[in-house]
Amino acid sequence: MEINVGSTDRSVRIVLGALLAVLGLAGILGLWAANVVVAAVLTLVGVVFVGTGLTRRCLLYKPFGIDTS
Repeated sequence: MEINVGSTDRSVRIVLGALLAVLGLAGILGLWAANVVVAAVLTLVGVVFVGTGLTRRCLLYKPFGIDTS
């Protein structure tokens, strides 16, 4: 699969993903007043954002023909 995530997109994904993952983990551990399901979803979305930022490949961009690189 070809790279389809550009440098700005990559930076935003990594920073936002890390923030969401930390916020979600805080909710799961009870450090933040959030529903456990919401916290788990935030963590999952954060991990996916970080993963797509690090690999520079987004599976959702492919069907829509988006390429920010």
